[in-house]
Amino acid sequence: MEKKLLLSAVLIFLAAGLFANEDFSFHAGINFGPNNTIINEALYNKKGKDRKISSLLIWESYGLPSFEAELGFKFFNRLHTNLSANYVIPASSGKLRDYDWMNLFSTGDSKLTHYSKHENSLDNYIQTDFSLGYSFNPWPGFTLLPFLSFKYSYLSFTANEGYRQYGAKIGQENGYDVYESWNKDIAKTLLEGKVITFEEENYFLGIGSQINLQINDRLYSTLFFNLLPAIKSRALDTHHKRKAKYTLFNETNKLALDSYFLLQYKVNREHRLNLKAACSYSFSDNIKLYQNETKRNLIGVTNPGIIKEWTFTFTLGYTYIYEK
Repeated sequence: MEKKLLLSAVLIFLAAGLFANEDFSFHAGINFGPNNTIINEALYNKKGKDRKISSLLIWESYGLPSFEAELGFKFFNRLHTNLSANYVIPASSGKLRDYDWMNLFSTGDSKLTHYSKHENSLDNYIQTDFSLGYSFNPWPGFTLLPFLSFKYSYLSFTANEGYRQYGAKIGQENGYDVYESWNKDIAKTLLEGKVITFEEENYFLGIGSQINLQINDRLYSTLFFNLLPAIKSRALDTHHKRKAKYTLFNETNKLALDSYFLLQYKVNREHRLNLKAACSYSFSDNIKLYQNETKRNLIGVTNPGIIKEWTFTFTLGYTYIYEK
C-alpha cells in the first residue's frame, strides 16, 4: 500500500513539473469523415519473369464513417511523441469482384474463364500509430519534424451473396481442366450466404517527416510522410464454397507509405478546427502462399501472390492545444 502511495505521489509530482515547465505542451484532437479502401489480391500462375495473374480479387469499400483520435506531447520544446488511433464503423458498402484465368494452367491461354460479383461488407478496421521525433525551426513559422514510428493495423472483409459466371468445362490438358472463355451472356448462378472472407494484420516500423507551416495568424498547415517497412504481415483469404478453402499470404517484404495534408484554422490560442486529406498505399509482391482445407495444416505452394492496398480519407475535426 505504501509503495502504491509513493508511486502515485511521484507520478503526480512529475506531471505537475511537466505542466509547470514552459517547454512542455500537448494537443488532443478528433477527426471524422468517410473512409474509402481498395485492395487488389492476386495469385500468379508460376514464378519467373513470364508469370501471369491467374486470379484477381478486387475488394472495394466506399464512404464508411471513420473516426481518428490523436494525442501528442512536446517536451523541452523539441522532443515530440504522438499517439493516434483510427476506427472505421463496420457496414456493407462496396463490391467484391473475382476474376480467374484458369486455362493458364492447362493450355496457357490468357483469356478470362471465371467471373463473380458479391456484396462486400467491412467487418473490422483498426489502426494505431506511435511516433517519436525531434523538431527543427530553421526560420519563424516553419518546423521540420523527422521521426521514427510504429504502426499496427487490422482489417477484415466479408463478401456475401451475388452471382458467378463460369465458363463450361470442355476437357483436360497437362493435368488441369480446360474451360470455355468467359462472356457476359453466360447464365448467372446466384449465390447465398457467406462466399469469401479476407483478413489482414500488419506490424510496421517507419521513418518519416512532418512539415509544419504557419500561413498567417489564423491558418496553419501540415504535410506528413511516413515510409513503413513491415516487420510482420499476414493475410488470410477464405473461399467458403470450395474445397481448398484457405490461402495464407505471408507478406515478408511489404512496404507502406502514409501521407496526409492538414489545414487548421486557429479559433483562439487553445482551439483549432481541422480539415484533413489522407492517403495510404501498401505493396507486397512475390508473397509466399500456403493453402489447404483447414487452417491448421497449411501447405506451401510454388506460385506466389501479390497484394496492393489504397486507403483515402477526407475528414473534419477539432484540436485542443495546451501550451505555456
